[in-house]
Amino acid sequence: MGIDRFKIKIGFNILEDIKAITSIEETIASNEKYMLDVNQAWSLDNVHENISKLKNFNYLWLEEPISANHSISEIVQLNKLYKNLAFGENLIYLKKFYELDNDTQIQFLQPDLARYGGITDILDLGKNIKKNKIWLHYLGGAIGLISSAHIMSALNPDGYLEYDINENDLRTKIVNPTFQIINGYLELNENYGIGFQISDNLNQFIDQFYEYRN
Repeated sequence: MGIDRFKIKIGFNILEDIKAITSIEETIASNEKYMLDVNQAWSLDNVHENISKLKNFNYLWLEEPISANHSISEIVQLNKLYKNLAFGENLIYLKKFYELDNDTQIQFLQPDLARYGGITDILDLGKNIKKNKIWLHYLGGAIGLISSAHIMSALNPDGYLEYDINENDLRTKIVNPTFQIINGYLELNENYGIGFQISDNLNQFIDQFYEYRN
């Protein structure tokens, strides 16, 4: 697929995280970059110590080191102290994105299309904050992923869109034509709508899902 940008989940054990990141930097190619995602796992009591322990690593960004439930002022203050922090996946209020946009040092805002309010709200957000700060987050099925790719290409074509490496038939088998990732790019097309149609296999996958849940 030619993907050369990778996001690494950390946050549960800082010593194990350091070992993993060290191994990544020893093996990663010169043209590849990586990001770190704490998934809101650190508290205000340990976030400064943990970020300081990562200061010698060359990650592109450090995502959600603290909970999105913290005040914007606490997030902004953290961003002033440390480089390349990313926030937004778990923010749902327009006001909070505007307040973060006002922090000129923050580079990466990550609204989630499914969580934040859909295509219209994301486009409206792009009209009111700096577009090159928008790096959409999406983790799920094909419809949301393809829609996010369209919006990302319109708002910030140089940005990155997350693609989950775990197997997920609702991402890879429910649209026609099957989408492809070539040289790190999800190939879109000019067909109507999002460019892809729902596969006839959708009902089969839904039935399998309910059988699994039951």
